[in-house]
Parts: sequence; structure tokens; C-alpha cells
Amino acid sequence: MLLFIHMDQTPKPINPTLHTATRSGAKVIRLILTIVGTVNAGFFLLIGLAFAGFSYGSLAYSAETQATVTSITESTTDEDGTRYCTVNYTFSATGKQYTGHTTVGTTDACSQQIGSIIGIKYDPKNPTKNSDDNSGTFLFGITMAGIGAVIAVAVILGNVLASMAAKRDDINNDGLFNDRMPATEAQLNVIQSGMRDLGEFWVPRKMTQQEARDVIRDITNRLANK
Repeated sequence: MLLFIHMDQTPKPINPTLHTATRSGAKVIRLILTIVGTVNAGFFLLIGLAFAGFSYGSLAYSAETQATVTSITESTTDEDGTRYCTVNYTFSATGKQYTGHTTVGTTDACSQQIGSIIGIKYDPKNPTKNSDDNSGTFLFGITMAGIGAVIAVAVILGNVLASMAAKRDDINNDGLFNDRMPATEAQLNVIQSGMRDLGEFWVPRKMTQQEARDVIRDITNRLANK
């Protein structure tokens, strides 16, 4: 009986209001981080996969040649007025003339002049498929998608760890933690012993540590009033 009473330790006094506020604040912070992380992960994944998918075919461009710039298309951003340009060009392959254009607008392209020579790559089986960049855009897309994947994994892992930590939290503000963790073997043994003292049969079952503490407390009160 002495062992039984020892297991039902009296919780230390706490400030329930402060404890609840702290736990609520942590939940809000986790929610904000989850939302921000999810949005960023989605952005990087979508942009990365779009770039990678758009430029994937250019990885097969094995033939190289020189092309002549025929025109430059310019655009300006609304935010800061930055100029971006794409270059249109012509080149010769298999005895014929073909046209093409740069895949991504850049500020450097704005410095090109009509008649300038640039290096390009193309599919020798079908020169109409050509590009000034056979790997850079694809690698950029893969990198962006990789960053998005890392952020997504971090969000998922963070929520898993937060969920595990929540199981160890003091849900009812009684100063005892691990409320949602499985009941310990010692707690189950104390319950079984206490029920025996009460003359009742009890079959061990799955319960949380908080449930076990409640049962032990009830058994203690019943034994005290017996």
C-alpha cells in the first residue's frame, strides 16, 4: 500500500493561465510557420518543375553551331523598371536556314546587337528544336524544385516533431507532463494492485498517462474511504 500511495505524486503548483497562454502561443507560431513553409514549398516546387519541364527536351540538343541575332524583344517589369530581353536568331544546319529564340529573358540579352553571333545547340535530327541553353534552365528548375522539396520535408518533419512534443505536454495544467503518452508499466501495475485491494478484477488496457493518473487518483480516494 505504501508503494501505491507513492506512485500518485501530488503535482507541483503551477500558474494555469500562464501555462495555457504559453502553449497557445506556441501553437500559433507553429501554425504561422506551417503556412509560410507550405506556401514557399509550393512556390519553389511549381516554378522549379515548370522550368525543368519546359527545358527538359533541350538536354537532347547535341549539335552546336553559331547563330546570327535577327531581332531583340524587350520587356520591362512594373515593379522597378528592369529591362529583360529575349533574342531571336537564325542559323544554318543540314543545308537549310532555321530560326529560334532564347528561352529566358535576361538583362544581358538587352546588350546584344542585331547581327551579333551567339552560340546555340540543336537537335541534329530536327534542327527546328534548338536553344541557346541546353542545360542551365533545366538545372535551374531542378534546383528550385529541390529547394521546394527540402522546405516541404522540413514542414512535415516539424509538424511530426510538434505532434510528438504535444503528446508530452501538460494538457490539463496539473503540473504533470506526458499526458498523451502511453501509460507506463508502473502505472498499470499500480492500478491492477489497487483494484485488487478494492476486491475488483481489472484487465490492463491501453490508456494515456493522464488517464492512468486519473484512475490511480480515483482508486486512492476509494481506498481512503473504504
